[in-house]
Amino acid sequence: MLSMRRPPPIIQFNKILGSLAKTKHFHAAVSLFQQLQVRGIAPNLITLSIVINCCCGMGRMTPAFSILAKIFRMDYQPNTVTLTTILKGLYLCGSVEKAVRFHDRVVAHGFQFNQVTYGTLINGLCKTGHTSAAIQVLRKIPRYGIAPSVFMYRAIIDSICKDTLVNIRKPSIC
Repeated sequence: MLSMRRPPPIIQFNKILGSLAKTKHFHAAVSLFQQLQVRGIAPNLITLSIVINCCCGMGRMTPAFSILAKIFRMDYQPNTVTLTTILKGLYLCGSVEKAVRFHDRVVAHGFQFNQVTYGTLINGLCKTGHTSAAIQVLRKIPRYGIAPSVFMYRAIIDSICKDTLVNIRKPSIC
């Protein structure tokens, strides 16, 4: 496709990039993206979001943020999927504090997250042992018009149990 006289539209490349990302062939997707850039094929927001996902999947947050900056330079508006992907990438890389700061900055700039984003943030906080911070986030989200979900409660309950903050006693048999 790259060697065709008139390359197909970016939508066709997005399908390939998306398939590579879904099958966790992150390096191949990033390589294809780089080849597109060399050939002068302009990415769209979907292309850039897929590449951010790949960077996060490889644990490479610096390139992910570079692509986010490219989104802004191209005058695109990142969507909640893109921003949630970065949030998840940060906590997977062990940067829970950075994930919370990223959330706070994005919200301060007027972006609105959805229930999936907050579920991701709460789950990340719980999985990294920050249960009390997750509970604080859960208490704040109604301010943003988000209703807590079963997923959020499940993550917190699981984390509380793993932190042995709950003592479950077996019923005694008379």
